[in-house]
Amino acid sequence: MIRFNRKGGFNIPFCKKPRRFAQASVTKIVNQVSTVAKLIKLNEFIFKCQNFEETVRCGTISDIIYCDPPYLDRHVDYYNGWNGDNEQKLFDSLSQSPSRFILST
Repeated sequence: MIRFNRKGGFNIPFCKKPRRFAQASVTKIVNQVSTVAKLIKLNEFIFKCQNFEETVRCGTISDIIYCDPPYLDRHVDYYNGWNGDNEQKLFDSLSQSPSRFILST
C-alpha cells in the first residue's frame, strides 16, 4: 500500500515493508495502472463526486457497491471527519438499497 497525506508525504508506517519500492513492486504498480487506464478508455464509465447517500441511491439491483469509509476513531492527518453518525447513515443507506454491497470498516 502506498498512501499520501495532504502535504504529499508518505502516510504509512515507515520501514514496515522495506521492499515496498523494489523495482519489481514499482513495475507491477505501473503495469496495473496502465491496465486500468486502458479499461477506462475502452468502456463508458461515469465518474462522479458526490455524497455517499446520493451514490447509494443510484444503485440498481444488478450493482455491487464497495464502500471503504474512513475508520471510526482513527485520528490521522489525511481525514478525521468520519464519526458514528456517518457510519450509521452509510449502513442504513446500503441496507435500504436494492444493490448488493461490500462494506469494510
